[in-house]
Amino acid sequence: IKEQLTALSGKHSDTTLGLSAITALLFSTWSASKGATALTEGLNVVYDQNNTRGFVKNTLLAFGLTFLGTLMGILAIGVVVGYPAIISIFNFPKEIEAIAGVGSWVLLLAIFSLYLSFAYRFCPVRD
Repeated sequence: IKEQLTALSGKHSDTTLGLSAITALLFSTWSASKGATALTEGLNVVYDQNNTRGFVKNTLLAFGLTFLGTLMGILAIGVVVGYPAIISIFNFPKEIEAIAGVGSWVLLLAIFSLYLSFAYRFCPVRD
């Protein structure tokens, strides 16, 4: 299997793989921004507002929320993976490790709440 995987990966040049990675990144960003657009439209419906923003402003808002969600997702992964690893390195007592475990969930809740606060503040059209 190793030889087959090496042969498959060796067929493509670095340029082709780089273009494929850029295309995948652009497509995933576009798809995620469509989710942010749906969130904006949903909040406008909830608040009974008509969307009076222009195309450029809607697009910038969608990509801004996508970028913020990506950053917060990376931060959340760091909290889930890195926080317990750092705590376990220092050999704290079990009680401290338990408190730190609860603290990581509180930190994740704070990250999610921050994203929601930005969404509820900036997504609906406010007159």
